[in-house]
Parts: sequence; structure tokens; C-alpha cells
Amino acid sequence: MWAGAEVVVRAGPSVVGYPPGSRYGPRLLTDFELVWLLAGEARWSWRHAGHRGDLELRPGQLVLARPGVHDEFRWSTRRPTRHGYVHFTLPVDADQVAWPWRRRLTDQDPINALLRYLLWLGGHHGATHPRVAQVVGAVVDLFVHGPVEEPPPVEHGPVDRLLDAVAVVWATGPRPVSLTELGRACATSPAHLSRTFTARYGTSVGVALELVRLALAADLLNRSDLSVAQVARGVGFDDPLYFSRRFRLRFGLAPSAWRAGGRDPRVLLDQWGLGPLAWRLTERHS
Repeated sequence: MWAGAEVVVRAGPSVVGYPPGSRYGPRLLTDFELVWLLAGEARWSWRHAGHRGDLELRPGQLVLARPGVHDEFRWSTRRPTRHGYVHFTLPVDADQVAWPWRRRLTDQDPINALLRYLLWLGGHHGATHPRVAQVVGAVVDLFVHGPVEEPPPVEHGPVDRLLDAVAVVWATGPRPVSLTELGRACATSPAHLSRTFTARYGTSVGVALELVRLALAADLLNRSDLSVAQVARGVGFDDPLYFSRRFRLRFGLAPSAWRAGGRDPRVLLDQWGLGPLAWRLTERHS
């Protein structure tokens, strides 16, 4: 991560607005610039070090332009456009050519919160406040190196539709969901859903969903005073004895022993390659 002392802010952070049909450039950039749209849309054309691009920009996207780029912005002809920006310098990185030019941001992306904070800092304390350089460094580090949440694909495949369907069912609490039920919800044959899911995650739908439910139970055992029977019912097991057997089979300990040890179930989920799936389902469930 770039420390605040390494980042020198030269202009901004601020917001600028353009009437419909405005253009900016062509120009030769002599420093780094972050640009993020707040309203409207634009087309950004650039060329740099033998590479070129022509990108459509909308709110929820962040651009990192760099020294030596020739670029031009063409703002929407249909509506006013507003964007935030900040110009700055930082030490040259040997891998700069491999840096991304644009990132799409999600609602949960920490970069979004940092950009809002950056504009607030600029408006209330000015670019010379030392925190401004620190926040710019943090934004660039996350932009270049991550990791940050990637937006879901626009076109969902069968597995994505399956997970969406599970999230809807689990909105009232996790429980078993049959392939037949999921097939109806996804308008896809259960056999095809099973094959595509197993190809992605290396295990069956039923096993994967049970492991996630048991991981949720493990969290409840660690972080609540609920009885084992209450925990079992909370994750869709009607029979506490059956729940205890399944828990011991998957986690190697009885629920009461797990509670005494205070272990983290996510470690096991990551070992099984189910960490991202569990996060997606439990984040939506929460």
C-alpha cells in the first residue's frame, strides 16, 4: 500500500458537472487521475504505451488514468453528467503496465465508501489535509491489487440461478432445498443443475448446502446461548439428534465440544472450496 507521504495530491478531490454534449480533450496527462461518475454517462478514449481503449463509463465505475496517456472524454448528449476526480503523483511501479484501467464497483466495495469520504474531506478540509493523500493511496492500492468484490455477471448461468433461488428460499431461514424444487425455480432440469454445480464446486448440491447450514450452526454455537436443539432448528434440522450426527460427521466434533473450543467454521469451508459460495448465500441470507 502507498503511504500518505508517497502520494502527492495535485488537484481535487472535487466534483465537476458538464451540460449535455460536452467534451474534454484530447489531452496528454502528466500525472495520475482517478475519475468516477456520479450521474450521467460518458465515453472515455485513451492510448498509452502502444495500447488503446474506448470505454463507456457509468455511475458505479472507477477509472485510473496514468502519466503519459493521451485521452478524451465525451459526455452524455442526453443528460448532464457529474463526476468526482483527484489528480496525484505516486512512486512509479514496475508493474504499472499491467494495472487495470477501469473497475466496476459493487455496493459493498470499500472503494465506494472511500470515494465518498474523499469528496467529504476535500469539501470540508481541502486537499492539503494529510488524510486525503492516505485515502487516495488506499483507493489506488485496492484498485490495483484488491482483493475487492467483483460484480456478478450480467448473464447468470445455471449455477448462479440456482444460488439465487436458494437465497430466496433461505430468506426465511436456511433449510434443505431439493434439486426438484431448484429445477422448477430455475426452469432447468435437476440433472443439468447437478452436473454444472458439481463441475464448479466439486461436490453435490445437497452436500454443499448442508455444509453451509452446518457452518451457520457452528457460528451460532460460538456466538449465542441457544441450546443445541434451538441451533438445529435455526438451520433447518427438525431432529436435534440427526443434526448432532451430521455435525460430528462433517466437523469432527459434537456440537457441545465445538462450542467449548470456539473454532472458526470458515477455515473448513475454505478447505472444501466452498468459502465463496457460503459467503454469497449467507450474505444474502443476512
